[in-house]
Amino acid sequence: MLKGRGVCIRFLKLNAISLIYAIMMLIPAEFILNTYRIHRITGWSFETLDIISLVSIGAVAIVGTGLVYILTKKWFSNSYIRFWTMLLWLPYHILLIYLTSNLLPFSYEGDNPSPATGLLMLGALFFYPFYILLVNMCIFPSDEQVRT
Repeated sequence: MLKGRGVCIRFLKLNAISLIYAIMMLIPAEFILNTYRIHRITGWSFETLDIISLVSIGAVAIVGTGLVYILTKKWFSNSYIRFWTMLLWLPYHILLIYLTSNLLPFSYEGDNPSPATGLLMLGALFFYPFYILLVNMCIFPSDEQVRT
């Protein structure tokens, strides 16, 4: 029974890290896809909005990478299970996109992003698993974990 509980906890930890990866992809995507909506609602200029978006995206990238690095190193540094995050982030990302599109539907046609934005998002979605792989490859087991 104790072993089954450990597997369940590892499964929850793996899904928590995958959810963090999905949120890290969601925030920049929402800033990029909703630029016109944010401009219309807030009245901010596009220059101001670009600066806020870049700072927010940079902060999410730095803080999020640090967070998933620390959590993955703490929970899965000597296990190859961490590589499942390369796949598990995608269902969470789809779910989060679905929730945000239902909670904040487009009510004004002028808010729709351009088709080039969709191509940019597809490129980001294609390269994101490689980013996750890079983060996971940077985690090496510590000497204490190798000995045990």
